[in-house]
Amino acid sequence: MKAIGRNMKRAVSYKKKDKASPRGISTLSKGNDSSSELLSMPDLTTLDSIEPELVLTVLKNRHVKDAIYTTNGSVLIAVNPYKKLDIYATEDLEQYRSSLALEKEPPHVFAVSAAGYRAMVASGQSQAFIISGESGAGKTETANRLLQFLRHASNAGSDLERRLAGSAPLTEAFGCAKTVRNDNSSRFGKFLTLQFDAASTIQGASMATYLLEKSRVTHIGAGERSYHIFYSMMRGLTDATLTSLNLTREPKSFSYFARGATGQPGGNRTDEELHAEITTAFNDMAVSDEWLSYLWQALAMVIHLGNVSFDPNLPDISKVDDSCADIISSLEKLAGLEPETLAVGLTKLRIKVGSEYIQKNMSRTAAIDTRDALAKALYSKLFDLIIEKIKEAIQGTNKFKVAATIGVVDIFGFEIFESNSLEQICINFTNEKLQGLFTAKVFKETINAYLEEGIDASGITFSDNADIIDMIEKPKTGVLAVLSEECRVPKGNDASFTEKLYLQSYAKEKKLFTQGKGQRTSDGFTIAHFAGKVMYSTKGWLLKNKDPLSGDLESLMQSSSNEVVRQVFGGVVESVAMSALKEASMARLSEASTKRLSTKGARGNAKFKSTGFKGVVTSFQRDLGELMKVVQASELHFVRCFKPNDEKKPGYAVDDVLMRQLLTSGVLDALRVARTGYPDRMDFDEVYSAFHVFCKDVEEKQTLREADKVGRANKIMAAAALPKSEYKVGKTRLFMKPGFKAKLRSAAAAITAEAALKLTRVARGHVARIVARNERKALKATRERLEAALLSEDIPSMHEAIASAVEINYTRLPSGKAIVKAVEEKVRELERAAAEKAAEEARLKAEAEAKEKAEIEAAAAAAAAAAAAAAKEAEEAAKALEKKKAAEAAEKERLALEAKRKEEEAQQQVDMEERITELELQQLELDEALRNKKESELRANGKKFKVPIPDLLEFAMYLGLNLEEDMDLLWVVEEALIAPNPADWEERESASGEPYYVHKVTEQLLWQHPLDYKYQQKFFRERQKLGRPVPEGAIEDTEVS
Repeated sequence: MKAIGRNMKRAVSYKKKDKASPRGISTLSKGNDSSSELLSMPDLTTLDSIEPELVLTVLKNRHVKDAIYTTNGSVLIAVNPYKKLDIYATEDLEQYRSSLALEKEPPHVFAVSAAGYRAMVASGQSQAFIISGESGAGKTETANRLLQFLRHASNAGSDLERRLAGSAPLTEAFGCAKTVRNDNSSRFGKFLTLQFDAASTIQGASMATYLLEKSRVTHIGAGERSYHIFYSMMRGLTDATLTSLNLTREPKSFSYFARGATGQPGGNRTDEELHAEITTAFNDMAVSDEWLSYLWQALAMVIHLGNVSFDPNLPDISKVDDSCADIISSLEKLAGLEPETLAVGLTKLRIKVGSEYIQKNMSRTAAIDTRDALAKALYSKLFDLIIEKIKEAIQGTNKFKVAATIGVVDIFGFEIFESNSLEQICINFTNEKLQGLFTAKVFKETINAYLEEGIDASGITFSDNADIIDMIEKPKTGVLAVLSEECRVPKGNDASFTEKLYLQSYAKEKKLFTQGKGQRTSDGFTIAHFAGKVMYSTKGWLLKNKDPLSGDLESLMQSSSNEVVRQVFGGVVESVAMSALKEASMARLSEASTKRLSTKGARGNAKFKSTGFKGVVTSFQRDLGELMKVVQASELHFVRCFKPNDEKKPGYAVDDVLMRQLLTSGVLDALRVARTGYPDRMDFDEVYSAFHVFCKDVEEKQTLREADKVGRANKIMAAAALPKSEYKVGKTRLFMKPGFKAKLRSAAAAITAEAALKLTRVARGHVARIVARNERKALKATRERLEAALLSEDIPSMHEAIASAVEINYTRLPSGKAIVKAVEEKVRELERAAAEKAAEEARLKAEAEAKEKAEIEAAAAAAAAAAAAAAKEAEEAAKALEKKKAAEAAEKERLALEAKRKEEEAQQQVDMEERITELELQQLELDEALRNKKESELRANGKKFKVPIPDLLEFAMYLGLNLEEDMDLLWVVEEALIAPNPADWEERESASGEPYYVHKVTEQLLWQHPLDYKYQQKFFRERQKLGRPVPEGAIEDTEVS
């Protein structure tokens, strides 16, 4: 953290020095000598200093020359040029693929990609590229260029390449938005994994996503837009489709969008062009028109939800405003719901009181939150569905064994805004974790370099950000753990959560966790991250972590006739037979549950204690943990993306913008680690070339030529007579402390200057004599040429004679000046006469040609116009007829295929239902026979239980016990049947009439009785402990609160 403080001070001092340049804009010119010198330093670790101002100058200088890539050791820095550069062609790909020494090639994203690919081929170890940077820094473009090289290097098939490239428009449409800093900002994290076979060829891929910014669906800032997909569908769909969705082409008509920018996104692609790319991508996935229609309807639901308002005159009893009747009707039509069901779901709840259900009104505020929660839940589920579609499309088509993988992490950069909330601490915590890996990798490379050269590195240390990571993620006392615990507490709120943080040890130390200026201890806190201090506001954190959605609405969406909506909310279409079987099963379960609840255990009426709550941050930590496991098992490669200015314009760089990113990216800290000990290095050939001048006499020079490279370096350094403590001679390179290289260069320059002075004295007289002799000859020859020119009318010869006179400064002599003037006057007279003659000839010729051309063009134009009109008319008629026939044939074929498909699906459904009914009935008979058999065995063995054996066995089968092998786990069933009801759970009734349960504090929702869920999970875990197989996905992370 001290290092961070130094960086901040240096940044401040640099700004003071830069007052001469307005707004800190780079004014470096391409001809500047110091700029050219800095441009020759593509690796920041080779700089003589790591002062922030010098690093900044290097990046600016390279940027103005379109050298957008710079290395920091093995780390690549990419500065967004905000324009297209011709550096990604096939010849560029081949240059880096075939290079025998990548470290000697110019810095490039292809070089990093090539290094990762070669490391995978050589070692078989999986690789991971971690790309980070601010919004607008070019992370997505960098990731695409990495993938471009990997596809080229591994000779990926064209079909797979097409599918990988085709996924980009979909992830951008559904996951990217226009922000004030970026026209195409990724509002989610992405980890794309390429899968290679034993021949190091890409055979398939997979994708994982993190932290979609759901709040952008319902709330956007000034000058920003929501997700691209909404605008592209409104501007790209046909008029007929828009009418069917009750949409217009004007985003301002819809409340969720009206607060922000509603024009085109900017950049290189319009909304209409993006829609065309989306359509192509879906076609490549073989998505049916019917499914796509359902998707547009689901997205239109999200748009329309924002226009649902509630009567402002009824704050305590919510009611959909009368003006929204048509909107509600449109939403119900789009979702395929019964009339008037959605309005009830948005404003009311059915809660069980005693043995009856009563209807409870929400407040107006609760109704607004419920409306927005539904919009966010629907969109986030649609996003997940699209990602699943992409994963299906990019997975390998043939079965193959994955030999190794290369992962590309495209993650949001560190964020410091005017107002920072829960989303920002999750994003910044992610960057803290990645920064820890980053620092460790740089330090490890530094140490390995010393060890390989036989240099003692035991005294070299570095500081990391482990204390910040621990403060945020530590169990029980970490910021995220305290938040999760507060969500379990009755009447817990944002203020009490924040105040509890100030009671922790890290708050009392007042180093990393402090109270921000103007903050109260109940409002928020400030964390000193590796990238700088961030002030967080904790308003709304508990609600964001709980992320509740009404079970009534969830159930309502499950009953939707829109396939996509029903799919994303987990709904199914049931046959009559299946429905009857379910009702019978529920009746048996209800009876068993009643018996369980009416039985008192040894604990009497003791309340069931909460076993845990898992909210948004817990899921985030789990996903981040999985990501970290993958990248830690891989060899890492880092790319830091910078933007030169916030205006997204090419051609200039702003100091404050670049300095901000230097501080928040960890580049300066990485430089500091890399330069620990003896950071400056030179190979022995360079040492000999630059510093052999230290060996002055003939004998020393002869000995130097005969020595090997290590011997040469030792002799040169001995002759230099500088302190040995400032350098180390390795096996292949000379290692030097900061500043020592400059001392060497100064000493060598002094020796060279002394020798040069002696040579200059001897050579100066000889050169002067030669110059005088040559000058006399030149004067005579020039005089002769000028005299000859006066006697001729050859203008070119006269110009040549004048030029030769000027070249040797002949006019300094009076005689020379006079003859040159005479020749010049004659030239002017001859040129004037020639020009007048040529002008007259040109005028006459032009008049004749113009007349002839006009006559020919008039005749040709008349003939061409008549022919073109006739041809166009015939062509248009033929095209129209052909188009009409093709459309009629296609529509006829489509209708026939659609009818046939529906007929086949209907018959398959009937066959499946009949078969299911038959199997279910058979299973019921088998289950009953098995229960009777096990009941007889238990009675014969004299086994005693606290509940009737028939109830025990029936409930055991409901929980999932296999009575043939799980009889030793009947104690779990017995414990479930005698357990008392848990506290703080409220039973409600969904729109479809099914009961569900909501925890009053955490708002956790279950479609199964809390105790049934708890003990079913307990059974699965006990079975797993005994080494018995458990159904995939049976054990869930969420526990009952």
